[in-house]
Amino acid sequence: MGFTVDRTRGSHATLVRVAPTGARQVVTAPMHRELALGTVRAVYRRVARFVPEAVVKAAFFTD
Repeated sequence: MGFTVDRTRGSHATLVRVAPTGARQVVTAPMHRELALGTVRAVYRRVARFVPEAVVKAAFFTD
């Protein structure tokens, strides 16, 4: 999806990618070993704002 870790602080990472338009797209995600379902959904929604949902779905789910 093109995101790289920009920085970490505590138990969270800030992921950044540069869009084809040149805009910086930023997503913050927790780095916990286990995540609550609501947290996974929130990260999914954040990433889906920048990446086509079919690509995000393929990365988050398996058949």
